[in-house]
Amino acid sequence: MGLRVGAPQLLTGDNGVVGLSAIGTWLGIVLAMVLATIFAVISLIRGLSARSVLCSATV
Repeated sequence: MGLRVGAPQLLTGDNGVVGLSAIGTWLGIVLAMVLATIFAVISLIRGLSARSVLCSATV
């Protein structure tokens, strides 16, 4: 948001990836980061639950 206020010319026009709009490219990048974070959290939760099951099974 600060970039949009400070330098709005950077987010206008078709200067994004493969000629897409800069806002569309930015939103795509943010969406990819959100999805990667969600997948990482799910993997972490699954890994911790599998570890606890393995630890209790060996005791």
